[in-house]
Amino acid sequence: MYKYTDMITNTDKTKWIKWLAPFTAILLGIIAFISYHSCITYDFLNYDDQRVLTDHPELYNQPNTSATFKAIIIENYPREEPLLLRDLSWALDSRIFGFKNPRGAHFGNILIHSFVISLFFIFILTATRRYKVALVAAILSLSLAVHVEPVVWVMGRKDVLVSCFGLLAMIATIRMTDSSGKLAKIIYYFLTLLFVFMGFFSKISAIVFPLALMVLAGLRPYLCAERLPDDSLPWKRTFYSIIIFTPHLIMSFIVYKWYNGVLTAYGIMDRGYDATALQHLRNLLIIDPLVFWRYMSNLFTSTNLSLFYNWPSISSDFAWYHTALSAATIFASLGLAIFMFIKRKDLLCYFLIFWVLMIPYLNLVYFGIWVANRYIYFSSFFVLALVTTVAIPLLESKSKLIRGAIAFLLVAFCIFNISNRSKYMKVWKNNETLWTYEASLPDPRPEAFENLANHYYTIGMKQDIELRNIYFSKVDELIETARYKLGNSSKDNPLPVLHHMLFLDALMSIVRDDPYEEQLEKLLLVEKLNPDFDAVLWQLTVLDYKQAIKTKDKESQKMLVDNSLLWYKRYLSVVKNDANARKKDKSVRAEFISDFPFAKDKINALDR
Repeated sequence: MYKYTDMITNTDKTKWIKWLAPFTAILLGIIAFISYHSCITYDFLNYDDQRVLTDHPELYNQPNTSATFKAIIIENYPREEPLLLRDLSWALDSRIFGFKNPRGAHFGNILIHSFVISLFFIFILTATRRYKVALVAAILSLSLAVHVEPVVWVMGRKDVLVSCFGLLAMIATIRMTDSSGKLAKIIYYFLTLLFVFMGFFSKISAIVFPLALMVLAGLRPYLCAERLPDDSLPWKRTFYSIIIFTPHLIMSFIVYKWYNGVLTAYGIMDRGYDATALQHLRNLLIIDPLVFWRYMSNLFTSTNLSLFYNWPSISSDFAWYHTALSAATIFASLGLAIFMFIKRKDLLCYFLIFWVLMIPYLNLVYFGIWVANRYIYFSSFFVLALVTTVAIPLLESKSKLIRGAIAFLLVAFCIFNISNRSKYMKVWKNNETLWTYEASLPDPRPEAFENLANHYYTIGMKQDIELRNIYFSKVDELIETARYKLGNSSKDNPLPVLHHMLFLDALMSIVRDDPYEEQLEKLLLVEKLNPDFDAVLWQLTVLDYKQAIKTKDKESQKMLVDNSLLWYKRYLSVVKNDANARKKDKSVRAEFISDFPFAKDKINALDR
C-alpha cells in the first residue's frame, strides 16, 4: 500500500486537524491577498477593460441593485460574452467602489484568487488526507508567476471565478463520495450541480467540469491510498461515476450549443480559418504538444512572460525537429498515462484532470488563441498537486542527498517564481508600463505598439496644443520603431500589420487640420493595407463630406459627395452586424440629404 507517514487516520490526528486545517486555509488566503495587494491601485487597461467593462455604464452604473439586475439579466442579455456571474460581480464592485474605479475590479480579482488558494489547500487535504502534501502544494501555488495575468488583469475575473466554482464542485464531489449517509450524499450531489452551473456563467470553459468530476469520483480512493497501487480499476465505481455526472454533462452540452450560437451571432467564430478536417487535425497534433511545452516553460521557469505569444501558432514555421518533439510528446504522454494507470492511479487523477481542464484551450474547434497564461490558471494547480505528491515521499527518503536535492528544487522553484512574479506584476500597473514591456520583448506583437501608441494619442487629445504635440511625437516615434522591429518596412510600403498605427497617424493629421490632400493620402494608405477596416472607411466618409461642405464649385462638390457616399456604402457593408452602426445610419442619411439635397436619390439607393 502507498505508505504515507503524514496521513490523517487516527482520532487524535483528526481532532488536531479540525482546528489546524481552517487556520491554515485562512492563513494561505491572507498571504495570497498580501502578495497581490499592491495591484489594487493599478489602472484599467486599453485592452478589453474599456470595451467590455468601462464602456458599459448601462450595465454597471445603475442607480440601484434591482436596476442593475434588470440591465444585466434582462435588458442586455446575452451579449458578446454571456457571463452573468462575472458581470454581476463587476456590478457589485461598481456599487461598492464606484463605476470606473479600477480599485474595485482589482480588489475583487485578488480577493477571489485568495479564496481559490484556500480552496486548493482544502481540496488537496480533503482528497488525500495528507496535511503536508496539501500545505506544500498550496505554498507552491502561492508563488506562481503565471498567475499574475488572470489575477492582476481586470479581464481575468472570469478565470479566477470559474476556478473558484470548479474547486468547490470538486470538494463537494469528494464529500459526496466519502459520505456514508444518504441525505449527505444527496446534498453534496446537488451542490456539484449548483457549482458547475455557476461555473458556466463565470466562463464557458466550465463545460468540461463534468468530465473532471467523473475522473475525480472514479479515482477518488487512490488519492488517499485506500487501495493497492497495482489494483485494477474498480469498473463498477467508474461506471457509477459516469452515470451520476451524466446530468452535468447533458447540461454542459446544452450550454455549449447555446453559447456557440451566441458567439456565431456576434461573428466571433469567424476567424478566417478554412483548413480541412485533416489539415486541422495535423495542426492540432503538431501545435498542441508544443503549446504544452510553452506552458510548462512558463510554469517552471517563468521568464519573458507575455500577454501575447507569437509561437507556436498557425502562422509559425515548424522544422522537422518540432514535428518530432510533438510526436514524442504525444507518445510519452500516452505511455505515462498507461504507467500511472498501472502503478500510480493517484497521479493519474491529477494528470487526467489537467488535460480535461485544458480541452477548451486546445483549439479543437478553432477559436484563434493558442497560448495565454490565463488559460493555465486553473489547470496549473493540478500540475503542482502531481509534483507535490511525487516530491513529498522523496523528502522523507532515508538518503540525505535525495532529501536535499528535492528540498533545493522546491525552494528554488518558489524563489524563482516569486522573483519573476514581483517583476511581472509591476508591468501591469498601467497602459504605459504594460505596452512598453510588451514592445521590448525579443519577439513583440504589433498589438504592443498599437496599444501604446493609442494610449499616447488618447492622452494627447486631452491636453493643450503644446502637450498634445509632445504626445503625438511619441506616437510618431513608436511608428518608426514598429517599422523596424516588426519587419523593417519602408514608409512607402509598410507592413499590413501596421495599419492600426498608421490610422493613428492619419487621425493626428486630421486633428492638426493638415491639408485635405495630406489627410486623404494617409487614410488611403490605411485603406490599401486593410480595405475592410471600418474605422478608416468612416473617416474617409467624413473627410470627403466635410471637404464637400467647404467646396464652392458645384462639380467638385458633387464629386466629393459621390466619393463620400461610396465610402459610406462600403462602411455599411462592413458593419452590417453592428447594432450601434445601424442605429446611427438613419441620422447620417438625414444629414447627407439636409446638406446635399441633390444627392437624395443616391442616398436612398445605398441599400441596393
